[in-house]
Amino acid sequence: MGSGLALERWHHPSGLPLSRSPFVDHVDPASRTGDWLNPKNLVTACNPCNSIKADLTLKELGWKRKAIPETDWDGLTSYYPALWKKAGKPDPNHHLPWMAALGCPEN
Repeated sequence: MGSGLALERWHHPSGLPLSRSPFVDHVDPASRTGDWLNPKNLVTACNPCNSIKADLTLKELGWKRKAIPETDWDGLTSYYPALWKKAGKPDPNHHLPWMAALGCPEN
């Protein structure tokens, strides 16, 4: 059998299974004149919510956009260099540009 990734699922509060990866969705549907590439029009959504929203507006659904809390959380990127070193510094041509783009120190 394969890696089993297709069987690994999280569950939405509704009880529906969903993939581990969030989807990028448009607040104002791109199919209805929403800007495809404007970062202010992009949000993450779980699979069920992304499917329910489809090409509807938040107003049509009665949904409200949640505020992004102020935080100094770095998304765990500060661990990247240490984990890369612990793994034996594999494929520096791949990892060093990523660390630079994420603003990680190259210790």
